[in-house]
Amino acid sequence: NDYDIIIFDYANTSCLTQCLKSNRPILIIDHENVKLYQNVKSKLQKRVEFVTFKKNQFLLPCLDEKQVFKSIGRSIDKSMNYREFSFL
Repeated sequence: NDYDIIIFDYANTSCLTQCLKSNRPILIIDHENVKLYQNVKSKLQKRVEFVTFKKNQFLLPCLDEKQVFKSIGRSIDKSMNYREFSFL
């Protein structure tokens, strides 16, 4: 319990399933390489914040600092929805 936020860079993991039940804010770095069914992604968007990014000329991810902080704020708001995932 000595963490403030949970960050995933891969959405298809059983660890995410367990974290959805916690009241901690969750960010998912969306590489767009893992395709989620739209109904699954819609449900997840009620609980987690997806952070997208652009790639630089070397195809490395470039996260915008302002966007990341806004996403953290939104994930804090969404953390209140953790009870919707208590059935997992």
